[in-house]
Amino acid sequence: MESRSHALSAGLFLLLLCIALAVVSIRLTGGSTATTGFVVESLLPVTGLQPNAPVRLRGVDVGRVAAVRITPDPTHTVLIDIRVDETLPLHRGAYAQLGLLGVTGLSFVQLHEDDAMPGGSEPLAGGARIPMRPSFLDAVGEAGEQLMKDSGRVIGRLDRLLSDQNLAHIGTTLANLDQTSQELALLTREARPAIRNIAALSKEAGVAMRQVPPALASVKSLADGMQQRLGAVTQLGDAAQELGATGNAIGGSLPGLMNTVSDLSRSLRMLDRALDGFEQHPQALIFGPPYAAPGPGEQGYKAALPQSGPANANAAALPATDSEQLGGGR
Repeated sequence: MESRSHALSAGLFLLLLCIALAVVSIRLTGGSTATTGFVVESLLPVTGLQPNAPVRLRGVDVGRVAAVRITPDPTHTVLIDIRVDETLPLHRGAYAQLGLLGVTGLSFVQLHEDDAMPGGSEPLAGGARIPMRPSFLDAVGEAGEQLMKDSGRVIGRLDRLLSDQNLAHIGTTLANLDQTSQELALLTREARPAIRNIAALSKEAGVAMRQVPPALASVKSLADGMQQRLGAVTQLGDAAQELGATGNAIGGSLPGLMNTVSDLSRSLRMLDRALDGFEQHPQALIFGPPYAAPGPGEQGYKAALPQSGPANANAAALPATDSEQLGGGR
């Protein structure tokens, strides 16, 4: 009797175990829900994607991954067979991305729909192919890889820049800069008295320049008066020459007067040239006469090259003027 009760208990346990296995199997395979097959094409790595991985649309499970295979052609395209609930219609704008299942390292297929694509709102027939696009993690991984390459190049350049030879050059340059700054500070301290003297000199020059216009006005007035007197004396000299000619005609009784008038005329012409020089260079009253080039026979004299044209004509006319001055008339 006791053996029969044990056999009955074992039979009930096996029956319950079979029922539980059937429920789990139905749960894992999705039961008898009708599905539609699609193929996801990917030229990107699908690391962590395994058969029976979830297929989600906007975060909701809508199917499972049936198989993952790769084509033998040179492109090595990854083909992912997925089964999606047939009551969920997909459109031509659908595309897939890989997502991560927490920290397990496993991946799942995330479906999206882009209605902005041409014909993106049209229904997608069963068995159609869905493209795989890079996910955010793929973009981050690619950017990180490029960043690592760039960082390696930068580190290599820094290593070359901070070589022992360059560090020695940098140390020498810093030492030279330190010495230059010290010399510049010393030069600045020494230049301060000179700068103060320049400021005082500029003030004195300003006072002197304010005195220049009245002096120029006085010189101009004096030059005008001397010009008028020179004209009167010239007239007197001409009259004296005429008188001398008359005196020679009647016997040459006025030679002393002619010599005196000639000397006076020559002196007045020299005074006229001096006034013209002051009028052209009024600063000579304060700073002295301008530098005169050395003449023939003096140290530093250089003979002028012969010129053609009006300059030679003017130069040729100068001796005649001197001869007229020596003769006592214009």
